[in-house]
Amino acid sequence: MTKKIMRITLLLICISLCYTSCGKKNQPIDNKTVVSNYTFPLSLQKEAEHSLELAFTWLLAQQFQDGSWKSNPAITSLVLYSLVEIPGYIAIKNSERIIEKGFDYLRGFVKEDGGIYQNEYRNYTTAVALLAFATYNKKEDMEIINNARDFLILFQCDESEEYTEDDPYYGGIGYGGDERPDLSNT
Repeated sequence: MTKKIMRITLLLICISLCYTSCGKKNQPIDNKTVVSNYTFPLSLQKEAEHSLELAFTWLLAQQFQDGSWKSNPAITSLVLYSLVEIPGYIAIKNSERIIEKGFDYLRGFVKEDGGIYQNEYRNYTTAVALLAFATYNKKEDMEIINNARDFLILFQCDESEEYTEDDPYYGGIGYGGDERPDLSNT
């Protein structure tokens, strides 16, 4: 079931990003106008919207009573990111309440050090939780967002770990801070 949740979450993110970036010409995104020479044919737009709605509905139905997906803050973060990334939050009954319940679950993992994690993979879990919170972008979560960002910066490979600017690992972040950096955390 975890693999299915992850596959649908990734599919939802991909369709959503593709739909918003190529779906309509000259749409303003974050105060920039995206000019595209391609517009999806109407039938493909409708199919993409239908796929988004099916994935969105299925993921909402998989939420546990505690507000999580799979009782895991990292998986919950990825699902929440995919749900709030969808253009216009597909209008499904109770979706806002379900999404907020998921963020309440994540808020329960906020640590004094600024990280958002259970026990393991503190950098990775904080990184994907930060992605979800930043995308949700609620004023009441700004302290969580800023503290999580500061937490991750502490583990960045830089001069304090004797990396130089010409090192390929310079600026990256790994799973534990003492391991090689990777794109999942960075």
